[in-house]
Amino acid sequence: MRRRPFVVIALGAVASLAILACSGTSPLPPREILSSGSGSVVVLASDAPLCDVVSFRVTVTGATLTPQGGGAGPIATTPVSLISSAEPVTVDFASLMSATGVLARVDVPTGTYSQATITISDPQLTFLDFSTSPPKPVTIVPTLDSLTFAAAIDPALSVSRDQTGSLEVDLDLLESLELDEDGRITGVVNPVFRLRPGAASPTNGFAGLDDLHGLVLGVNPSAGGSFAGSFTLETLGGQGPTLTVNVTDSTVLDGVADLNSLLPGTFVEVDAFVDASGDIVAREVDAEELADPGQGRAAFVGVVASVARDAPPNANEFTVFVRESHPDVSLSVPPTINHVVKVSPTTIFGIAADEANRAGRVFDASTLGVGQEVVIHGNFLAATPTTPAIINASSIYLRLQSIVGNFSTLELAGSDGKTGGFTFAPCATLLAGPDFLVLTFAETEFVNVADLNALDPAPTLVARGLLFFEQSPGAVGDVTWTDPTLVFVATRVRQLE
Repeated sequence: MRRRPFVVIALGAVASLAILACSGTSPLPPREILSSGSGSVVVLASDAPLCDVVSFRVTVTGATLTPQGGGAGPIATTPVSLISSAEPVTVDFASLMSATGVLARVDVPTGTYSQATITISDPQLTFLDFSTSPPKPVTIVPTLDSLTFAAAIDPALSVSRDQTGSLEVDLDLLESLELDEDGRITGVVNPVFRLRPGAASPTNGFAGLDDLHGLVLGVNPSAGGSFAGSFTLETLGGQGPTLTVNVTDSTVLDGVADLNSLLPGTFVEVDAFVDASGDIVAREVDAEELADPGQGRAAFVGVVASVARDAPPNANEFTVFVRESHPDVSLSVPPTINHVVKVSPTTIFGIAADEANRAGRVFDASTLGVGQEVVIHGNFLAATPTTPAIINASSIYLRLQSIVGNFSTLELAGSDGKTGGFTFAPCATLLAGPDFLVLTFAETEFVNVADLNALDPAPTLVARGLLFFEQSPGAVGDVTWTDPTLVFVATRVRQLE
């Protein structure tokens, strides 16, 4: 049987990371057959963080590819639909934090495509207001000159029978959001899109997915073919697409003995990639806790805004800006205010991407700090018009996150140019204070810059990894710190072009 060629659409941002969320939960992939001989488009979403912006959400009501010529039959010059108003897509360009998410597949006729057109509605911009303590989220309706945007694909995208291609669509949030002379957000947004074809890599396929998370809906322990099994994953608390995640014999399962032990309703975090066939393949699956909204129990993904400590150094309470709840309990725990998290002596602490913790740092009540991206499991008491929700944490997991800023000084560069560390000046006000240490390793990926020795203070950097609040002197290898400080264990250091 002839395989159809796939085209992968990667939606990204040069300065802030995003996820596309479908307005339903239909399984991936629902495919719309456009014509005989058509190939499939796997729609991906990615972005990178922008300073102090915690959410930029829009609904995509239309997206098309325009053929340059050479399309099949009558569609040679007719735009090809990727997203229609009948099935709109919600996009939050600041929530995925420098990762990639899978949205859907759509069949695309073979041919060459030179332009894409995107139509949006209902834009919402949320940023942190630092005039209060702790800082609070503020949501506004931004001003846009137009809700329809066309951008050239440069070079043009070619889709050939029995071949696979990709298209990366970058939203440059640094250029898209208007700031005043003091660097404050004005509320004016003029989206700047950049589109270019991409290619599959031997290790990550069309995209690495190091921030895939959600609730398990069902498990297939014997998928057949090259996969040992699979499970379906509900994303964005049911507001995003339902994805099929495939498991191989080499997939690491953490928190469960085997795939049969993975129960529906379990919140999981997955390190995966999209292979050359458009399938999601898991490298590691971290099973955390079961959610039960009927019992007032859910998982909350968010950013720590403030921390209170009873007997230093341990935190006993903190406030959190909730980006997502799983399942969606936003009516009880709204994203418009910070909520209170209670930490008890029985609260379990863990690291979602433990393989990324190459420094061997410990995450617990003493290393919990402001600015960390976490997932909180526990029972909650709903917010009222005058009070925040109360979340009694049964467990708290540190998550991978991305930070934007500039290189300050080189602390150490090993003979490989990658192992060592440097001090970093973040642009996020939430992380304001002395420059902090970024630790790098032989496995750290350097993008658009060769290695530690090539870092320079001028270009903007996006570092991805795990953030720890260290209250005691310490060392990793020959890199040391003496004062209480943030320490960032980097999996990737990217220099913006």
